[in-house]
Amino acid sequence: MENYTKNKELGHFLKSRRQMISPVQVGIPDSKRRRASGLRREEVAWLSNVSISWYTRLEQGKEIQVSSQVLLSVAKTLHLNADETIYSLNLAGFSSGLYENIPLEKVSHMVQHVLDSFVTAPAIVLDIYWNIIAWNSISCSLFYDFEQLEPCDCNLLKLLFLNSDFKKLYQQPTWEMKAKITLANFRRSFIQTINDEQFLSLIEQLSILSPEFNTWWSDHNIASEHELTKTIVHPQLGELIFEHTSYPLSDKDNLKMYVNLPKKDSTTEKKITHFIS
Repeated sequence: MENYTKNKELGHFLKSRRQMISPVQVGIPDSKRRRASGLRREEVAWLSNVSISWYTRLEQGKEIQVSSQVLLSVAKTLHLNADETIYSLNLAGFSSGLYENIPLEKVSHMVQHVLDSFVTAPAIVLDIYWNIIAWNSISCSLFYDFEQLEPCDCNLLKLLFLNSDFKKLYQQPTWEMKAKITLANFRRSFIQTINDEQFLSLIEQLSILSPEFNTWWSDHNIASEHELTKTIVHPQLGELIFEHTSYPLSDKDNLKMYVNLPKKDSTTEKKITHFIS
């Protein structure tokens, strides 16, 4: 498909979705005077913080400069789901690998059901930026109450390096070992999208706020994720030992699930069962 045809297809696609959105859905009072269904172009432009002339040219399939950030803003205005957003980005010439795991929506109800099925095993789902986008209730009880975090702070690296309460779960020298291994795993993810702005922004922020991150990031250590035994010290339950494993989600290559099963030959399962009963 030629680039010009992609531009036309993107314009037709966005127009079709614009016509499917009611004004009420975006906070605009409905009026009986409206002749056309859906939103007007000027309304989409206003809500997306772009000019009406630019958005008109976009829908007309004209050759214009389109940034991923602006297109994501339009996608949000038009209530596009994850697949529709990726489709729009692809048509505009952007790689889906960079954007398919932006937490535009939560994981599917099936994935959440799997998480919830682990009653005594803390489990979370991470995106490519190591944002924690889904979890089960026991992970909030034992690790951290993710529900209380702002989305921008619900990130495993930020918690591990910047959150004092989360760091207390891993007493020294355990914390340092955990942090270094996690950072080496993260660098392997970073290689996949080395010029991605969201990655670079996260690294810059952590380098400024965490002396340990700044020092260890410069070591350039790389490590693949492996099964391991993880020990934390819970403020009420004391030492808890888990068998930690990582699983890629089949429909989203850059999403992964962390599962922490209580170690069989420890008292962890008994402690947790009593704690939640």
